[in-house]
Amino acid sequence: MNAEEFDVLVVGGGATGCGCALDAASRGLRTALVEREDFSSGTSSRSTKLIHGGVRYLQKAILGLDLEQYKMVKEALHERANLLDIAPHLSYPLPIMLPVYKWWQLPYFWAGIKMYDLVAGSKCVKSSYAISKAKALELFPMLKSDKLVGAIVYYDGQHNDARMNLSIALTATRLGAITTNYTSVVKLLKKSVVNPDGSTDEKICGARCRDETSGREFDVRAKCVINATGPFTDELRQMDDATLKTICAPSMGVHITLPDYYSPEQVRGSGAGEGSRVGAQCAPSMGIHITLPDYYSPEQGRTIAGTTDTPCTVTPNPAPTEDDIQFILQEVKNYLSPDVEVSENPYELRAGASTHHVPDRRAAAGGRPYLDSHDRFNSLDTDKKGYISLNDLRRSLEVRGQDVPGEKLHEILKEIDLNLNGQVELEEYLQ
Repeated sequence: MNAEEFDVLVVGGGATGCGCALDAASRGLRTALVEREDFSSGTSSRSTKLIHGGVRYLQKAILGLDLEQYKMVKEALHERANLLDIAPHLSYPLPIMLPVYKWWQLPYFWAGIKMYDLVAGSKCVKSSYAISKAKALELFPMLKSDKLVGAIVYYDGQHNDARMNLSIALTATRLGAITTNYTSVVKLLKKSVVNPDGSTDEKICGARCRDETSGREFDVRAKCVINATGPFTDELRQMDDATLKTICAPSMGVHITLPDYYSPEQVRGSGAGEGSRVGAQCAPSMGIHITLPDYYSPEQGRTIAGTTDTPCTVTPNPAPTEDDIQFILQEVKNYLSPDVEVSENPYELRAGASTHHVPDRRAAAGGRPYLDSHDRFNSLDTDKKGYISLNDLRRSLEVRGQDVPGEKLHEILKEIDLNLNGQVELEEYLQ
């Protein structure tokens, strides 16, 4: 990288930086990109995974007669459609269910969501629709049923943010850009430039970089340097001029990963299409509560709850505060059945499916009867999570031709779910 002068040097390998590198390389500019950690190791891999125009932004635009907000939603919906079209391997439509607990809210939310469809125009993913209380509980058995009057289902997009980021970086590289990770900027290079009036100024002409794996430093010269460092924007600006005031107010958005039984794996017969993933928007203050597709986690589907937006200090590895964690957990509890226990420690919930002890079959009293029970357990736990969920139970009954309502399924599970955590482990099943 120190052998030539580039047209553009991009500092930062997140979504913005890689997007700048791709844009520059696609225009024939000699482009270099440096990232001090791994690509998409920061904010670009910690989003809610949604591609959306913003229903709440549209609400603000209409109620506040804000034309700029409306234009932003319109453009975002256009980009949503574009991303779903050009990257179907990394993005897909996501049906989102909005539970309604007051009768007057049902037509109000329905009208607002229909307006969202209307603004999308021909780019609308799929038309929204209302469903009954019984159908909502069938799709989300964990929802609090008391005072539930129905739900609205609308469509947005979801994607794998980290893979999308890496795909953009790889595309830029294929077009001739030089990209490198674990390479930090330690100093900006400058040269004197004579102005037409005879005065001189210092102009940035590149950066001194350090290979974080070997410690070797080298210069990268460029006609233009792009600051795409996200929350570290001021750090790079002050390398240019230490007297500059900060212009960024960093904030932290927190998500908590929970087991998959908090939201369903699939929507069946809902009009969403067989095998569609589904999410639930529980409360405007909370944000989105969604289920991830299998490829996001080696343990397959998981539930994300979030998000928050709180001021923070800039750090490479931000950690959630206890207040953020408790806020999200409380919001989750507000919209779940009172019979569902939400652990106070979200990290235990995240690892719960992989920490259960499975006894040795050979040590079981009775020998063969234990093997039969274990085999029956495995026939229900088809994806080897280590527990049986409501969806596992529903699928088993559907195979037998039995269509059991969501409320009845919840009662059946409750009878054998001894610790009331919303799932049946092997030990509970054997009892």
